[in-house]
Amino acid sequence: MIFLIKIKIKTFLLFSFTEFIQIISVSLKLRNRESFHPGIFESRVLFEKLLRLGIVLEKLNDLCIINYTPFNTKFILRRKSSDARVFEQIFLKNEYHDFVQNILMKKGKREIKNIIDCGANVGFASLYLKFWFKTAYFFLFEPDNGNFKIIQENLKINNFQNAHIELAGIWKNDAYLKVKIEENNTREWSIKVEETISEDLNAIKGVSLTSIIENNNLDYIDILKIDIEGSEKHIFEDEELAKKIFSKVRFLAIEIHDDVADRNNIIHFLKSENFEISESGEYTIGFNMGLGFATL
Repeated sequence: MIFLIKIKIKTFLLFSFTEFIQIISVSLKLRNRESFHPGIFESRVLFEKLLRLGIVLEKLNDLCIINYTPFNTKFILRRKSSDARVFEQIFLKNEYHDFVQNILMKKGKREIKNIIDCGANVGFASLYLKFWFKTAYFFLFEPDNGNFKIIQENLKINNFQNAHIELAGIWKNDAYLKVKIEENNTREWSIKVEETISEDLNAIKGVSLTSIIENNNLDYIDILKIDIEGSEKHIFEDEELAKKIFSKVRFLAIEIHDDVADRNNIIHFLKSENFEISESGEYTIGFNMGLGFATL
């Protein structure tokens, strides 16, 4: 009982006074939870779980630092955001576990040299993969400026130097993009983009996988993670171009958003390009059997 009380106290101390009042007012049913940012309550649940596990957490203004000893890594997250949900999915629910085990089993003698993270959010997925593939060079692409700033902080606090990070969205070709505002979906983990003109003051860079491969002289993409909130649809629109891209991809994890993209078409394409396909949580996992052990 005393232990649980201490956990509650430590949890509340990680929030600002205003956030504390909001949590208490909802707990006492004085206000509806919908009146406040859902991230506050998601963060509270995560913090309590981590404190019970003996994980050390630090408050830093409107941020929180998680000293996650199982991965010997520090994570910075925003309390009023979807960051807590993302952390829980990746590290407590082991969202990428099956993907990583598949790679370790099938990669052969060739080491993982590069990893491209499309839709990097705040960098948690790359930090997870970094734990397993320490010598790989990372390319992180994220279209949302707020998320991008937290990526920078997460890489800095971990002295993560073998990485290129870019404020950009992934598109079928190099273009100008803007963040697509949807009234019913404004969470930080579901940022969508659409094409715009160069004169648009809110325009950000849109880059194609082809450009990433060519500009960085990549013979192969060892690991390609794609979570770009429906923009994956456009990557597969030009089949010939898609063939050139995915013929160079060894391991793939892609979240297919069924409200935008055609799952059956994408999976059919990947299988036709000699990918062994499986499902793991929200991700479709692919291993390019054409880039087998003997040739690499």
